[in-house]
This record gives sequence, C-alpha cells and structure tokens, in this order.
Amino acid sequence: MTIPDDKKPSKPAIKTTTAAHRLDEINKHLKAYPPTAQLKHKDWAAAVEELKLRQDLSGTMVTDDRGIIRQKGEGKLWVRERIHQLLNPGSFREYGSLTSSVTYNEDGTIKDFVPSNNVIAVGEIDEGVTKKKVVVLGDDFTVRGGHADGSVHAKSLWAETYAVNQSMPLIRLLDGSSGGGSVKSYSQMGRTYVPPLTGFRTMVEQLGKVPVCCGLLGPVVGLASIKATVSHFSVMIDGNSQLFSAGPPLVKYATFEDVTKNELGGSQVHGQNGSVDHVVATEQDAFAAIRQFLSYLPSSSAQLPPVLSEFTPPSEATTESLLSIIPRKRTVTYAIRDIINAVLDQGTWFETGSHWGKSVVVGLGRIDGKTVGILSQDCRQVGGTLSERASEKGRRFVDMCETFSIPILSLLDQPGISVGLSAEANATVRSATRFLTAMFQATVPIFTVILRRAFGVAGAGFADVHGPSGNVRVGWVSGDWGSLPLQGGVEAAFKAELDATKTPQERKALLVKLNEMMEAIRSPLRTAEAFGIEEMIDPRQTRQMAVEWIRHNYDTVLPERLQKKVMIDAVAGLRGSYRP
Repeated sequence: MTIPDDKKPSKPAIKTTTAAHRLDEINKHLKAYPPTAQLKHKDWAAAVEELKLRQDLSGTMVTDDRGIIRQKGEGKLWVRERIHQLLNPGSFREYGSLTSSVTYNEDGTIKDFVPSNNVIAVGEIDEGVTKKKVVVLGDDFTVRGGHADGSVHAKSLWAETYAVNQSMPLIRLLDGSSGGGSVKSYSQMGRTYVPPLTGFRTMVEQLGKVPVCCGLLGPVVGLASIKATVSHFSVMIDGNSQLFSAGPPLVKYATFEDVTKNELGGSQVHGQNGSVDHVVATEQDAFAAIRQFLSYLPSSSAQLPPVLSEFTPPSEATTESLLSIIPRKRTVTYAIRDIINAVLDQGTWFETGSHWGKSVVVGLGRIDGKTVGILSQDCRQVGGTLSERASEKGRRFVDMCETFSIPILSLLDQPGISVGLSAEANATVRSATRFLTAMFQATVPIFTVILRRAFGVAGAGFADVHGPSGNVRVGWVSGDWGSLPLQGGVEAAFKAELDATKTPQERKALLVKLNEMMEAIRSPLRTAEAFGIEEMIDPRQTRQMAVEWIRHNYDTVLPERLQKKVMIDAVAGLRGSYRP
C-alpha cells in the first residue's frame, strides 16, 4: 500500500541565497559578537545564534554557485533536496552540520567557506505500511564533484559505523566520487600517498547486519562505484546517472576509446549486466524504490521482517486462473509473473534485477502480510535456463534472504543450465554451482512448488528438499521432471530397437509407440505413487498452502532460527553470508 501523493505531508522548502549574502550574514554576527564580547553575556544566546548561522552556511543553497548552476542545469536535485524528499517530513536530523573548510580574516570573520561534500542525516522513511529509522549519507557533487579534497573522511566513516552500531538501514545517495581521490589532492598535500581503503571493512560488515541501499544519482566513479556495489539494493536513473571505475578522459588515455559518460557506464550498460539492480526514470522514482525495498526488510539481521496486519488476498478469479495458466502443450510458454501475483497479497510484488539475468526472476512480496522472497524462472527468456548472469542474480538474492531471515517461495520451472559455446566460454557452470551452493547453504525455510520442469543438475538442486528448516516441496499436475528431458531422449535410449526396423514406416510407428509408453511413465502422479514427491496439488491450492507454511514459520521456525543465529554471532563475531 502506498500513500497517495495528495495525502502526503508537503516537503519543507530549501533555503536559497547568494554566496556573498551567505558570508555577510555570519560575518555581521561575528563582528557584533566576537568571542571576547560573548564572555560577558549571562547566557548562551549569542553562541546559539552563531551556531544557527554557521549551520545555514552549509544548509542554504547558493544559487550563484558554479556547482549548483551545473547541477540544476543537468536536471538534478541538490543533496539536501534529495534527503528532504527521501525522508518523512520533519524527521531529518543532521550530524556533522558544521563540518567544512574555513579560512579566517585577522579580525575573526570568515574569508572563505567550503562546505563538506557529504551530508549525514538520520530520519524516518515509510511507504504507508511500515516506518523505520535510517541513516542517509548523501554526496554533494556541487562541491568539487565529491572528491576527497572537498570532504572530511571522518564524516562518511562515522555514518557507516553508526548505521551498524545502531542497527539502522543505510542509504547512500551517490553522486561523484564519494570521497575518492583526485589529482588536486596531490597539489594541496605536496605529495602522493599509498592509497587507503578507509572504511571498507565497515562496509563489508554492514552487509551481514543492516540493509544497505544505494541511489546512483549522477556520475558514480572510482570509490563511489565500489560503494554502489557493496549493497543489497541499488537503483540508477536512466539517462542521468552513470557508473564506472574511471571516467572518459582516463579511459581514452588507457584504452584509446573515445566515449561519452553514458556510453561508458549508463543504465543501458550497468542496468543489464548486474552491476545495478534497478533502473528508473527520475530521482523521485529512485527514492520510492528504496523506500519500497526497505519496507519488506527488518532494520537489522537480528530482527525478523515486518508483518502487516492488513492485506488483500488475490481475487477468486485470479486464483481460478491458475488452473489453466500453464498450457498443456509443453513447448508453449506462459507468464510467470501472473502466477506470482496470484499467490502473493495484492499489490505487494516488488521485482529486483528485472533488466538482467532475465531467465531467473527474483523479488520480494507478502503472503498473509508477511515478507517472502520469490525465486522463479521465466520460460520466455532462453527457456528459463541458468545463464551466468541469471545464476549470479539468483545467488545474491538467496544470500540476502538468508541474511535477513526472509523465507523463500520457489516457483520452480527449471530446464537446466545453459549450454553451448557461449555458455562454456562464460564459465556458466561455475556461476550455476555458486547459485546451487547458496541454496544448499541457506537455513531460511524454503517452500518449493514445482510448476512444470525440473531437469538435470539445476532441476535437482532446486527441487531437492534440503536445509535444516524442514523445507516443503509440492508439485502441480503440470509437473515434468527427470535427470534429462524425454524430448530426443527416446531415440537415444531405444536406438538399437529403432535401427532394427526394416522400413521408415515401421521405424516411425515404433517411435510413436515408444513415445506413448514414455508419456504415461512421465506422469507426475506416478512419481507421487512412489513418494518421489511429497504431495501433488491442484494449482488453485497454492496460495492456501503458502499461507499455512508462512504462518507457521513466522510463529515458530524463524524466531528459533534467529535466536540461534544471534547466539552464534555473539560468540564467534558477525559473519555475514551476503557477498555482493
């Protein structure tokens, strides 16, 4: 459920001024109330007024500033506008508000002022259903493009650490290098230095403890590109944000490739290769996506996901559609997302990674008001086979569910690992093995519904009832499974008998007879006779079985699992399983 725009409280307006006026205001005060004069006062009113004026130095948008003019000319929001639009109205609490580079005149007035190029905010977010406290670390590209010479490293490191220690989700609003180095740093220091990776250990620790989201809101380069990928969810703006390790000038010097920022690292590149999870049209869409993603997750891995008391189940017509949604002809495809929406609470499906690794479908939703991870395959994308990128997407998603105690509903239609020259050249089998390993290492409950196919190693890996949580497996009557598909296999298995026929007509008749025999054998009901599948169900029963499963797991299994996990972490130290 999302709050309509006309019902949401209005966002506070951002103060604006000119560069000269900004300094005039604070300098008037400093001249009227120098530190020596303030010693004679009975209270701290003058000091508090100076504090507010100093905070206004950073908190007021300077309309004639070169960086602001460029930012607005590119259609981008200023960092403080972004934070105000992301957070609930009135909840923005800033830390490090005075952090800046200041030079003084001899009389104590300010000669020059450069604000820090990152802003720390602690505030609340919600999507109309849940509310949680978050830490926001926003880059200010208007100040030296976010390079290290315009920032104070201690600020960003403090924010990253604070999020972990306070069990708050972290949201990075990236624009520029996010504190990365620049050549100008060398000239200011008069030397070079061995590059440090300050705070990276903390960022890695975060992945196992709190949700981390990144909004890519401009050119995200160098250190910022690493920060973007050290996250559980990332979103970029189509046409107005880019991601790259180094920008076009360095690329041209190193590889002689003359490219634009968008050609090098736009959404058409990183939205389709897995570096970024989500692509949207505007910054406001990015903020909405981050809020929605976080609405499904707990604030830390030491908590269970939020549960909603109000929800709307699928309509009867939607449930009834499951009886005919999978075609009787096995070569005809169907829409997997229609099945997903027929099982989840209405309006709760939130897909991630839809632009890449398309044969695997993953996302978050709710059943009975409870968060669930959805893992499935899209038979309309390379048959639903496991490609290299699809395997990587699936592995990351399973790791995230494992980290934040999100049970997984696996809607299985898996024909196997991708084959062919391209698949072998891309080391697909290695990626698929990592995916299967993540599945077998997972301790969160998994409810597997075999919709259609489960073939080969991949089918076996997803259909196997593994894990310490007593995972559940059922099959639809459309199920079709085995070590390998029958298509083409009959001719190989009965080659001698077919070769022994005397005429083409006799061979064709025998092949028809053999196929009819195998068609009866491949019935999933025969598998159930041997208890090779725990239960066969009417597709229309799927939602009700999923409700029963998720209720029990949220009431009993997940709390017990979480208690054990917290105890292990307390003894052995936090060892997050999430690998970006």
